[in-house]
Amino acid sequence: MVGIPPFILLRFYSISLIFIIVASVLLSISILFRQKELKERSCIRILRIMFGSLWLVDGILQLQPMMSVAFIGETITPALIMSAYPLWLASLITNATYAWNLHPLIYDALAATIQIFGGLVLILGPRGFFYKSVVVLSIPWAIIIWIFGEGFGNSLSIGASWIVGSPGSVFFYLVASLVLLNPDRINLKKTFEVGFALLFIIAFLWQVMPQNGYWNGTDLALNNVALSVRPTQFQLLSNFNLDLGLAMYNNPLLYNSLISLSLAVAALLWILIPGRTSVLYTIILSAVTWIAFLDMGGLFTGASTDPNTPIPVIFLALFYLTMIRRSSERTEPEILVQMEPVN
Repeated sequence: MVGIPPFILLRFYSISLIFIIVASVLLSISILFRQKELKERSCIRILRIMFGSLWLVDGILQLQPMMSVAFIGETITPALIMSAYPLWLASLITNATYAWNLHPLIYDALAATIQIFGGLVLILGPRGFFYKSVVVLSIPWAIIIWIFGEGFGNSLSIGASWIVGSPGSVFFYLVASLVLLNPDRINLKKTFEVGFALLFIIAFLWQVMPQNGYWNGTDLALNNVALSVRPTQFQLLSNFNLDLGLAMYNNPLLYNSLISLSLAVAALLWILIPGRTSVLYTIILSAVTWIAFLDMGGLFTGASTDPNTPIPVIFLALFYLTMIRRSSERTEPEILVQMEPVN
């Protein structure tokens, strides 16, 4: 844990409070003068609330004391060191971190406020200028975070893997924003089925590609062992990460085969029988990954900025489930009407 001088924290939270007060005034105005609410499908409302909650949580995490002075050192720099980013991407992120460090307290407070404000607008869902603006602006904001904060979720690097969080959590925030922007423009059911299938096909290929190194015990166990030595992590989680890391180090063929097989099964389910079974399997696989390989997003380390990839994946799977359930509920009465005998 980084020792933070009290005057730094006081300045950080004073700046944050100013931004939050301004954002609160804007939010109040958007609610008081909002237009008449439009009809909204239940599945879209659920998606909006789920991802609004994620943005809100991310903003609150950004206000953790450690973030005031150690955001770059605890979050971005380790990723630069451990991830084999392409040279152009590493240079881009390095330059961005230099710019951030010129005014870290202001930028961190501003980032937290943007995410809290955006999350609250999405949750409250006022129909009008602020709501539409937040949905539109969340797209470039998510892209900025995905590139500079997550390095494209490590997707362009040697070592990309589902078990290290690729393709990055904010990628799925971006997907949710695009759906909220215009949910009626495309066939969402088919798009999500193809999207989930592609996600797990790519994740499977990442896991089995020899150049990614996961058939080697050292590379397979590296992330879990690194997570186990976080000084602020709960001891129970640290011990679990270390034990699993050692098991994978000693039996890489067995563990990587199991991981690869689980991803292949997910892809096949979304290709062959998309529906409740594929959703349930995706939720279980994501939850296991979140706990066993991603340390629950590091939420208890004081340096986490989001819950990590499996949580938004679970939310999108739940959105798909509510969408197909609503579709079946709508079509069943129509079928009954057609079967009703005519007198």
